[in-house]
Amino acid sequence: HRVWVRSREDEKRGDEEAVALDCAFPVSSSGSNSGSGMHRKDKPVYLVLHGLNGGSNAEYVKDFVHRRTSDGSTVCVMIARGFMDTPVRGWNTYHVARTSDVEATAEAMKSSLAPGQMLAGVGYSMGGVTLSNYVVRSGRKCHLDAAVSVSGALDMREQLTNYRSIRLWQPIIVQALKKKMLGTMSSRRKYERRLTPESFLGLQRATSVQELDDHGTTKYHGYRDLHHYAAAMSAAA
Repeated sequence: HRVWVRSREDEKRGDEEAVALDCAFPVSSSGSNSGSGMHRKDKPVYLVLHGLNGGSNAEYVKDFVHRRTSDGSTVCVMIARGFMDTPVRGWNTYHVARTSDVEATAEAMKSSLAPGQMLAGVGYSMGGVTLSNYVVRSGRKCHLDAAVSVSGALDMREQLTNYRSIRLWQPIIVQALKKKMLGTMSSRRKYERRLTPESFLGLQRATSVQELDDHGTTKYHGYRDLHHYAAAMSAAA
């Protein structure tokens, strides 16, 4: 079941932006229809943040959803902006340092729960980075009762000199990222208009996440440089 959560950050600018929330409800352990699809007030509710190039259809997400709904919990997966072909109407495209979407989603979910019912956040990889960042920066105003980061990082500045990842897996994942950023005419025009010709060409030629962020993400979203962006997404910064 998909619902949409309005972004307060964009709403303040007059933009009608929203993120998708794919929710799964409890099923019986036998797989029968008995109690299927009924939210339970006596079980924890989970907010899941997927990794780069992920979504609610990622196998690791589907495994978590299956296990927790089989145990009686409701699970909602927040789809990062533009992922799974979700629309981005304004100029504020996805980047890892943005925590406002998590805040708006967690607040909306928490307000719909029964008194005392637990809301737990679970983040995988880049989703874990964003989740940890949100928890730390929101402090006492955090809408989550618990949070678990799986294969996330607390200080992304260390990744800038992780040359093994730059050589090993970033060239693979960066191709899918570029497709998300430039794959549609609407998205491509946004980057063409906001970046210089040199930066746009560098974005197209990027062979690592660092190069993509250096030429594209940092300049598009107004960060001074890679270190500034890495610090902004880091809970330990």
